[in-house]
Amino acid sequence: MALWVCLGLLAVSDAPGATRWGLLVGINQYAPGYASSLNCCVNDAEGMRDTVMLGDAAGRWPSANIQLLTNSQATKASIRSALQTLAAQAGAGDVVVYYHSSHGGQYVGTSTYICSYNTEYSDTELGADLALFDSSVSVVVILDTCHSAGMFKSRSWAFAENAMASFRAEKARQFAAAGLAVPKALGGNIGFMTACDYNELSWESPPHGFFTGAILRACDDASVDANGDGELQFMELHNYAAAETVEDQTAQHLNAALLEGIPALAAPGGSGISDDEYEENDIRATAFDLSLHEQTWLSAIDGLGIQADDDWFKITVAPGYLRVLVDCEFTHADGNIDIALVDSTGSSLATSEGSGDVENIDFVVPESGVYYIRVHQGNAGNTYDLRWRDALDDSKPDLVIESIAHSPANPVANDVVTFTVTVRNQGQGAAAAVFNVAFWPDRASAPTISTASALSKDYNLGIAPGQAATLQFAAAAPTAGTYTAWAFVDRFQGASEIVEEDEANNAGPSPVGFSWSVDDRYEPNDARASAFDLSGHAGTWLSEIDGVAVQGDDDWYRIEAGAAVERLKAECRFVHAEGDINLALYDSTGVRVDLSAGLTDGESIDFEVPGPGTYYLCVVGPNARSTYDLCWNVVLRLPVHRFWSDQFGAHFYVMGDSERDRIAAKYPGVWNYETVAWYAYPTQAAGTLPVHRFWSDQIGKHFYIMGDSERDRIAAKYPGIWRYETVAWYAYPAQVAGTQPVGRFWSDQLMGHFYTITQAEIDRIAAKYPGIWNYETVAYWAFTTPPGALRAATASGPSISSLDALSSSMPDEVLASAKGVSAQGLDETAHGVIFPLAPTGSRISAFVYGAAGDEPTQILDGAESPAEAVFAGVEPDRNYRFEVW
Repeated sequence: MALWVCLGLLAVSDAPGATRWGLLVGINQYAPGYASSLNCCVNDAEGMRDTVMLGDAAGRWPSANIQLLTNSQATKASIRSALQTLAAQAGAGDVVVYYHSSHGGQYVGTSTYICSYNTEYSDTELGADLALFDSSVSVVVILDTCHSAGMFKSRSWAFAENAMASFRAEKARQFAAAGLAVPKALGGNIGFMTACDYNELSWESPPHGFFTGAILRACDDASVDANGDGELQFMELHNYAAAETVEDQTAQHLNAALLEGIPALAAPGGSGISDDEYEENDIRATAFDLSLHEQTWLSAIDGLGIQADDDWFKITVAPGYLRVLVDCEFTHADGNIDIALVDSTGSSLATSEGSGDVENIDFVVPESGVYYIRVHQGNAGNTYDLRWRDALDDSKPDLVIESIAHSPANPVANDVVTFTVTVRNQGQGAAAAVFNVAFWPDRASAPTISTASALSKDYNLGIAPGQAATLQFAAAAPTAGTYTAWAFVDRFQGASEIVEEDEANNAGPSPVGFSWSVDDRYEPNDARASAFDLSGHAGTWLSEIDGVAVQGDDDWYRIEAGAAVERLKAECRFVHAEGDINLALYDSTGVRVDLSAGLTDGESIDFEVPGPGTYYLCVVGPNARSTYDLCWNVVLRLPVHRFWSDQFGAHFYVMGDSERDRIAAKYPGVWNYETVAWYAYPTQAAGTLPVHRFWSDQIGKHFYIMGDSERDRIAAKYPGIWRYETVAWYAYPAQVAGTQPVGRFWSDQLMGHFYTITQAEIDRIAAKYPGIWNYETVAYWAFTTPPGALRAATASGPSISSLDALSSSMPDEVLASAKGVSAQGLDETAHGVIFPLAPTGSRISAFVYGAAGDEPTQILDGAESPAEAVFAGVEPDRNYRFEVW
């Protein structure tokens, strides 16, 4: 054990009029994630206050000068602020004690720290704070922390040098700023008592740490007064505690001269004060138990108490008897005494601090359980008598509904729900009396005394004063939602009710409401893995499936998007005031792809899917158990198939694969299937108009026209020639992204129309069949690809330096995707290749090769800076070349 004695500017003083100050820190609980909990540190700090300071028979430690910081109060900023305030307040000759019990530790290397509630308080920071004290103020630092002793191990240890160097540097700066010469020796006014050496752990032995517990025991041991002066100096306390510490724990000190010169408290018997029979009860942890001595004075138990230090008494408050009354009698002229009522956490609930010979507390505690009475103040050895009792709280009605519970905890519609109503007797009524409980499992507003009861029960076994009884009611759960149950006790007046202590107090009992929820039938769907499958319920609201849902947690729903799905749509309806709900869409891997998070009574999603697959809707919110309705649907993009009939000399267009197969099977030899003409919508999408189909018996042909007004014009102008049949599909009246023009031709020779898509194909037909097919107009705009085909193929465009990688064969494969070139499979239904252009301002050309050795045909000539270039008319088994410049 190393001993440092710092000489010079020694401020040992215990002169009359000197003021004593205390900062006591004890930390059991730490900020979340910072450090593990301890058991004894708060008791240690309280023991130092109650036994060492307030237990001083000489009364040298004013309670107002003692600051206790525990747990979350003891942040690093709070501790440093308190020390700095003491440095400003303390005057010449004053004594300041800084006690700290907590975790401690070391940084990498030799630097160490003690733990505050939320972070480390380093040795250098402590040194700087101690340097703020005037050299005429004596400061005793007592540390009961692991690693703490390493702070003062020896001059050769780097941290000790750093700590003292920090102290000396700050003090030297202060002297220099005052124009004074810097003394050769600094720090003689600072003394330390520590619990263990570097890299050792401070052990705990409940209710105290070993080191602090030994100090507290020393205060009651007259033999500790080694010099026989009737005082226990800090050095005497240290020597006793050091001898009591365990083998793996080393107690150390710094500045023995200072510690030997300052008495901590009067030695036992030194003040002539004897103690009472209720000791050791100087702290809450060792309180004398008065729970079984209700309404009995101390003088009738084991004699009067003696207030020479803090005296703590434990009491147990019975259920229902929440009014606590405490009486304390003494002779004020012999020394002032105050009392306090304290809860089990150490928080003061009520105090009595008068100036007479009696102190009284009358306080209603929040719940039954353990509480404490603290007798404190003058420490003058004054005798006192004390008694307590708990009573019924007459500020409340005698009969009250204490609680309502229900089982099962999360019922669904039609479940039988059991409600348990607990009634407590807070009065003095007879145990054999009768009362009534009325119950409503679902009522929007509070019932009154005259409201007809849904369920009612008489209780004729009676409830003893302060006790409780339970009654059960059963009801079928309604549909999903949040409801309020109500219970009313003792609403009837007359012979059948309980005989109560105070009828006037119970004349107008109030009903008690209890909110409960009925869960939906889509549970358990709290995670994506257990999502409720809505795939077969497109276009159907939950309320039409199995009732509305309840947002008490995350709700997941699975939906499937087929190959023809272009967009997924979902709508969620709810009452925003009852709890904000958001709606999210996730792909099959769990990646969120869309979110609707507004502030109104509904959320909606409209998402363009990149391709077929599984998706999930997730309803999230504050888990307020508010109800919602949900519906999802899709926007399909289906192929329009083209047939040819030699018999009629005409084309016929029909939407969807199933309709294609039906026509082919029903009319073999009449309608011969050719190809997919284009892609359109089977139902109306935003911005589209219906394409109507007519048939003419006279010419044996179909005719397709866009728009209702045009439909009506044709029907009115050509009655008997064109007979309206149906809406064939929906398409765009003007160009939108990804669409191509559908051109309409008329043939006088064939007396019919022909439709084809893309401007290149329109030009080709016009050039190849002049006089046969005469171009009329763009009928509408449609797609050349199924949904997702082009989008899925898109990738980042290549840089100009990567042109060499762009030449390749392209059928049925994705080429050089890492360099940004991509294509969908080029089968007979494929119509395009997407090539994203980058950088902006580049131009692209495309060429297609025929047979081996043929010169390529240019199919795209220098398109400039579009977001993507679409190459139409792609055929299988062809080679392509792209050029970007």
